[in-house]
Amino acid sequence: MFNRRDAKKPLRYCVTGASSGVGLGIVKVLAARHHQVTGFGRRAPGDLPPDFPDIAYHQVDLATATAPMIASAATAQRLILAAGTGFYRPIEAEDEPALAHLLATNFTSTVKILHQALPRSAGPERPRCPYRLDSGDRFGRHARL
Repeated sequence: MFNRRDAKKPLRYCVTGASSGVGLGIVKVLAARHHQVTGFGRRAPGDLPPDFPDIAYHQVDLATATAPMIASAATAQRLILAAGTGFYRPIEAEDEPALAHLLATNFTSTVKILHQALPRSAGPERPRCPYRLDSGDRFGRHARL
């Protein structure tokens, strides 16, 4: 069956969390649809799964460094923030450094990336970036820049 989306020209995507989980699934789908994808994740390139797609990949821990991905995010037409970390036990069992890392990865890095990438993305092309505003469609599917 012909999908109308497949008829569009390839887009430039920047995806965080690309080395595993949801982010890995996203880059696989985008690469299979022939989009230009740049992925960012904590894993070293040698530790990526054998079926990792042939895309540009950069190892970075967003809890400590967001700057390496800002240039890529600024030139992307779509920015997907799928990085995250968590625990397999109650959060109350974690020590202060572990909680600080959790907060830095899941919240602070996202705010920093959006804060730094959004002003840069308001250039002549005015790219449309799909930032999920909430889990429902109360505000619409995507925010337009």
